Amino acid sequence: MMAPGQSVTALRVDDLKVSFRSQRGIARAVRGVSFHVNSGETLGLVGESGSGKSVTALTVIGMVRDSLNARVEGSVKLGDEELLGKSDADFRAIRRTRMSMVVQDPLSSLNPAYTIGNQVMESLSLAGVRRRAEARSGAVDLLESMRIPGAKDRLKSYPHEFSGGMRQRTVSAMALAGSPEVLIADEPTTALDVTMEAAYLDVLKSVISERRLGVLFITHDLGVVSRMCDRVAVMYAGRIVELGDVEQILFEPGHPYTRALLRAVPSISGSSRIVGVPGSPSSPYSTVVGCPFADRCWLYEALGRPQRCVEEAPPLATDVGYVGADADDGEHLSACHFHDECRQWPDDEL
Repeated sequence: MMAPGQSVTALRVDDLKVSFRSQRGIARAVRGVSFHVNSGETLGLVGESGSGKSVTALTVIGMVRDSLNARVEGSVKLGDEELLGKSDADFRAIRRTRMSMVVQDPLSSLNPAYTIGNQVMESLSLAGVRRRAEARSGAVDLLESMRIPGAKDRLKSYPHEFSGGMRQRTVSAMALAGSPEVLIADEPTTALDVTMEAAYLDVLKSVISERRLGVLFITHDLGVVSRMCDRVAVMYAGRIVELGDVEQILFEPGHPYTRALLRAVPSISGSSRIVGVPGSPSSPYSTVVGCPFADRCWLYEALGRPQRCVEEAPPLATDVGYVGADADDGEHLSACHFHDECRQWPDDEL
């Protein structure tokens, strides 16, 4: 029996590599990513566009698989069950009941020709609910769980009659139809204004807690990270370069890329200067020998361009040395040869 307060790993990803073949060559979109998500926990996956966040999520949920033009290696486990290598039929069954996804544009998930009720009831039917009366009652319960006012009456509404926030809540309700263990949220607030975003996140956080969901929350918004996440994995050029508790990542970052992202966020007081991250991420077609961030790194320049940065790829490590790509909860990992200097570097000298 599990001890009170003991964490249960809902999802574990180990050394995941994803590459695509094209006329230009081999694009390595994900280069050895490892992390885990516990039940009742939200892990934020953050980084610039093109860093590999969405490819990672789509691979985890079985939408990117080994094929003629794609190569997937590593391990993805849902509980104790290995997912990589499963058939399309197996993945469809898993997505109906055990793991689901919320995407950033709810209109891409909702059919404008069908009522909200029909679409939520269809999700319940796919999850195994056969009786129409039971599906109808379940649809009302799901909409109510996402705090949609007058849920019973709104079953007859069409998607265009809902606001953007209500559509996103509906899509999230549909994702909960099979009572999943893991929810993947891929930039779910991108299409929402600030007020709708805050309301939606409050509801989602409540649902995550009530259902003990393990959540992989993909975003580029560090404000959303501070509001939603328990731990954070920072991704750059197909790799995780920093991993730790949300407080560690936001207030004591150990990787120059994380500090650069934080400097690019406007302060509510306006007291700090906004500084963009110079340059562009390395191409997925390129082969990088040393640190992939070196050519954009402020710390590399400040330390006089150490040769080690361009000759030796830094592993994810702690203050006591290399401990592997995914440590126990509470560990703060940084893929930087000079993570101590990064943490201690004065803000006014950046």
